Amino acid sequence: MYDCQSCGACCSHRWSWPLLKKDRSDAKNIPKELVREDYPLMKTINNRCVALSGEIGCNVSCNIYNDRPSACQKFESGSDLCKEARANAGLKV
Repeated sequence: MYDCQSCGACCSHRWSWPLLKKDRSDAKNIPKELVREDYPLMKTINNRCVALSGEIGCNVSCNIYNDRPSACQKFESGSDLCKEARANAGLKV
């Protein structure tokens, strides 16, 4: 399967990821400056989650891993969404 720490594509494939719960309960431990005020989403820069560190496809990590949103916790390596994100990032699927 895929090694998430040498990928990071899921954290950088669209501006609308990761979506937070509507009540934002999964963002209670995330620093407020990382969460959008106008919509229940993590902030992104160029479709890349601001909590992601490192280079996509090489070596990445999540700066809020222990407090990451439920959408991130449920994301499955090797799933169709994972493969879509990898393809969008130009990584081998």
